[in-house]
Amino acid sequence: MWLDSGDTSSFKTYEDFEAAVKRQLDYLIDVNCRGTVIIEKVFRDVSPTPFMSLFVDGCMEKGRDVMDGGAVLYAYQIHGTLSQSFNTPLGEMVGATPDGRAAYASLSDGMSPSQGMDRNSPTAIIKSVSKINVENMSLGMAHNFKLSPQFIATEEGRNAVIALLSTASLLGNAQMQFNCVDNAELRAAQKKPEEHRDLIVRVADYSAFFVELCKEVQDEIISRTTIDRN
Repeated sequence: MWLDSGDTSSFKTYEDFEAAVKRQLDYLIDVNCRGTVIIEKVFRDVSPTPFMSLFVDGCMEKGRDVMDGGAVLYAYQIHGTLSQSFNTPLGEMVGATPDGRAAYASLSDGMSPSQGMDRNSPTAIIKSVSKINVENMSLGMAHNFKLSPQFIATEEGRNAVIALLSTASLLGNAQMQFNCVDNAELRAAQKKPEEHRDLIVRVADYSAFFVELCKEVQDEIISRTTIDRN
């Protein structure tokens, strides 16, 4: 589905490279928009949402589903981070990236940093995320943290989490989600799932039993940076 930009070794200047990247982006955005419209038409015809439509202005008055133009205000395109909930399968379609991510590895989940790249501090992370305007985003606003159980076992650790949440709110950040589990338990669950059937983790904008996730998603959760007392 990529546009043929020619052999990169033929580029003489950075401007040639930049122009090729922009052509790729223009092409991919156009393909994405066309695909989105097709998907929405399929949802409209095959999977209407009458319950949701009850709560959207205009649908009852028009007698039309929200996916069929019933809403007073309706946007065909939405602003957000698509990698939320899909970061592992999407990563399997994406080559290596300049941040050091290997080809076909998971993408970052939602607004969270790429796995292992958040090397400074939780405060630095929320300050970086606060640079993103979330006021008109409609998906992908989740920012995931993984805490070690030892971190919140003390009053100091619990107060630190409260301060982190309060500061993120003041900065205008959106949804923040937490896992409180250590990697040793997650790896033990991979080896003996029958002994860890009640282990629940936060994946993206949903929670799931860890042992019911595919190994690729399990490994992605394990690869996330764990915040501990050190």
